[in-house]
Amino acid sequence: MRRTLWLSLVAVVALVGCSSSWSTNSVAGAVPTLNAEQLRQLAASTEWACLDVRTPQEVATHGTLARCINIPVSQLEQRLAEVPRGRPVVIVCWTGRRATAAARTLMGHGIPVRGIAGLKDYIGKGYPVVFPGR
Repeated sequence: MRRTLWLSLVAVVALVGCSSSWSTNSVAGAVPTLNAEQLRQLAASTEWACLDVRTPQEVATHGTLARCINIPVSQLEQRLAEVPRGRPVVIVCWTGRRATAAARTLMGHGIPVRGIAGLKDYIGKGYPVVFPGR
């Protein structure tokens, strides 16, 4: 009985810890992390703005989403005026780490963020990207 109770407690703790990381990002618990399929569905919509925070070299190598503007996360504070206003922003990078940092920056300046995503899985699934300048 004691062992069953202990295992049940461990399972509940594991589920609670994992489920929260699946639904939202650590940016104040308010910004969803989008998976490749969700990002593909959003890519067809014009109701949001897209910000790619990777370096220009990464964008040239791997591509980006159509309509995404590229501002490297290291330059974001200095280039805030270039971030589209009037629509929620979806922020992308390669894995999501830099997008999380960018979301904190934008939200700190009152810019709404709809979600963050990593393009690695999106591109890996063969979903469409564009190569600016080609």
